[in-house]
Amino acid sequence: MFVLGTGRMAANHAKALAAIDGVSLTGGVEVDPVNLKDFCEAYSVPHQFGSVEAAIARGQFDAATNVTPDAMVAGLDREEHLVQ
Repeated sequence: MFVLGTGRMAANHAKALAAIDGVSLTGGVEVDPVNLKDFCEAYSVPHQFGSVEAAIARGQFDAATNVTPDAMVAGLDREEHLVQ
């Protein structure tokens, strides 16, 4: 699962996802490179992306949780599931 937006609220999502069996947070998407790096290091997230388009181009995720304004995820129009 990817997290879209790695600001303060993303920590709540990361903790909640960690408590679900079979769910792993494998990517972070954020326009602020410092927030992205800090979040991914804090929650052991292996992949970092500066845009939704870059995350989609890589693929290899089943779902995403949105912790951004809705306009940021307009490009997520594929078969991935979006949790808002």
